Amino acid sequence: MQGSHNPQRHSVKRGIFFLTLIVIPLLFFVLIEMVLRIAGYGTDYALFYQEDGYYHINPQYPQKFFGRFDRSAPELIEQKIKIARDTSTVRIVCLGGSTTAGFPFEVNVNFPVFLKCALQQRFPQKKWEVINLGISAVNSHGVRHLAPEVLKLKPDLVLLYMGHNEFYGVFGPASARGGISNPTLVQWFLKLKTLRLYQLLESALFHLLPKSDAPESTLMARMIKTQRVRFNSPLYRKTIAYFKENLAHILQTFQKQNVPLVLSPLVCNLKDQQPLGYPDPRQSIPTYEAIQKALRQKDFAEARQRLLEALKKQPEHPLLHYLLGTVYYHFNQLDRAREHFALARDYDQAPFRAPSAINQVILKRAKENNALLAATDSLFDAFSPHGIADQTLFLEHLHPNERGYQLLARAFLKPIGRLFFAHLPSKEWNGFNNFSELDIAIGELKIEKLTVHAPFYGRTAFKPRRFTPSVIHQIARQHVQEGLLWDASHFHLGDYFFENGNLNRALKEYLVVLAYDSAHVTALYKAGDVYFKKGSLDSALQLYRKAAALHPRKAFLRAKMAQIFLLKGNVYNALNVINQIVSSDALLSQLNLAQQAGLFYIQALAYLKIGKNGKARKALETVLQKAPSHAAALKLKEQLKQED
Repeated sequence: MQGSHNPQRHSVKRGIFFLTLIVIPLLFFVLIEMVLRIAGYGTDYALFYQEDGYYHINPQYPQKFFGRFDRSAPELIEQKIKIARDTSTVRIVCLGGSTTAGFPFEVNVNFPVFLKCALQQRFPQKKWEVINLGISAVNSHGVRHLAPEVLKLKPDLVLLYMGHNEFYGVFGPASARGGISNPTLVQWFLKLKTLRLYQLLESALFHLLPKSDAPESTLMARMIKTQRVRFNSPLYRKTIAYFKENLAHILQTFQKQNVPLVLSPLVCNLKDQQPLGYPDPRQSIPTYEAIQKALRQKDFAEARQRLLEALKKQPEHPLLHYLLGTVYYHFNQLDRAREHFALARDYDQAPFRAPSAINQVILKRAKENNALLAATDSLFDAFSPHGIADQTLFLEHLHPNERGYQLLARAFLKPIGRLFFAHLPSKEWNGFNNFSELDIAIGELKIEKLTVHAPFYGRTAFKPRRFTPSVIHQIARQHVQEGLLWDASHFHLGDYFFENGNLNRALKEYLVVLAYDSAHVTALYKAGDVYFKKGSLDSALQLYRKAAALHPRKAFLRAKMAQIFLLKGNVYNALNVINQIVSSDALLSQLNLAQQAGLFYIQALAYLKIGKNGKARKALETVLQKAPSHAAALKLKEQLKQED
């Protein structure tokens, strides 16, 4: 019947109508996204970008976790990795947080650097690449997110050291950064942040919202949202569960591509770091004053008795366990001391040191997934006084000192040796010399600042070392507080030693830079200058040649080579290099008048050695035109007059 109601047709029309309501806005957003990308708006959050046959680390990548306008966002270590590599190269990627990154030190003091040195020494038949992708304050959420991008590097092995940041790292359930902590939601949110439309909204909110005038603090202090996390509370259990889930996904990501992993249990300062979070002891422990009095008077038996009584009423009070640990340590009851130090860490209500539950997850996942395991915890115990990790290996609560970082590298070395060679050479571990006192001073200056703020507020056993001369600490402050670059800091100190005649210490600073970047031209010629001053002409020439090969249009490098050729009696080589410079206005103009005068003086000496006195006199005239008071040239000119 005409005009009759057709339910099926009506339903289709309604479906098309609602679909249109969804599709049109979606197409509109897609169009905006395309326009923004074509216009070049926003940030590309890819972990790597390709240039000149290399993968380069994207310096903006950490902003993905912290926000585009967050100036406190940490940095990835700048590295470049060959896209094409030969079959003798083994590529290892290290993932984790600040300990993997090497905090508080700079690029040359971290376990990946030390590991590469150790591998190259023990297994020289291979070329080892050890890539450090550690990011401070990032936890398993972040590592899970970047893991698929790591596969682009086609790694032969992945090392994983993470877990300390699970509570307070970005997206941690107790963290002030991120806003969400469910693993699935975090991964979708991080994908959302790559959209330029999202970044446009983020930018608008940043410029519209009032700016914080919070006092100066540290990244660690700014990560804290939940001041107290009680042991086994819902938030505590949720954090452990999220870590389990993320670790499982990370392992799955690499194992699907047949990339082996080495996991490591986490280590921290047990003995010399009291808990960072606990109730006010004067209110929460009725006998606290009596306990403190007994400890001050070194009446350790009385202190032990009162602590044990207090623990019966408050068995999860972290400070009570820590103080009891110190008492047992005094009595040399080391097993009991270790037990209570560990309980103090586990019950710490500001769990920046991962509780033992995190290590239990790591050990279980390693076993279930047949992943290799580094014996980091037992190695640190073995190298600690009385087998309890303390400030001999750590700077504060969990970051190793330079000795601790070498030990961490050593822990990973053994499973790597078994994986690739089925054995580990018996060569002694002698440590490495690729850093100087300046590097230590820089790191310790950062720790001084860190431990003044939350959650430490000075509650630390850390004591910075003092080096001589004091200029070491002056330059360290310039680096940390004024932005003096790391390599320039070493050059400043090296130049100071050079000018004061301490050639060995000057050479050390230049070689530190070369140990990290063997193609650093400034470090090459400065080290060459030291060898030249010491009379080691062959070593100096080798370094000058390498620098000149990297920068063939640098006239001063050629001039240095010419001087050595002359001193070694290679007169024609010297003249060949000098004539290349003086015949090129582009090269000669790079030298100032004094340098030009010196170059022509060398030329005069070279001509005299082969009996070309006329050319020597002409060269001397050029010297005196550029530097009329050049004493050596005046003296030589007078000698030539007398010979005539």
